[in-house]
Amino acid sequence: MKMNPTQAFDYTFQAPGDSVIEITNILPFKASMEIREMAVNGDKQRALLLYKNWGNWLYQCADCAPSDTVTWSITITTNQQDAIDINEIPSQSTEPKQADKLPLEK
Repeated sequence: MKMNPTQAFDYTFQAPGDSVIEITNILPFKASMEIREMAVNGDKQRALLLYKNWGNWLYQCADCAPSDTVTWSITITTNQQDAIDINEIPSQSTEPKQADKLPLEK
């Protein structure tokens, strides 16, 4: 089986200060993945690793207030970009959205 060459990919997005950022390699036995850099508002020290296993990494801002809007910058190296999934998980203090009020994708 021929493997794709490993490349670096940059992701930048905003999220509430108390959100958890989940990075998942959905094909951990096929796709290589390494988180090369993780920063909150440009500061690597503020990105706190909460949990890591074979295919998931959970991060949170170490000292952000829930009312803050922060910018996450992530550099990931992988040989299969479409196997990388990045999600923002709202904190429990955030009002949950009811499924019957969410727009459906077509």
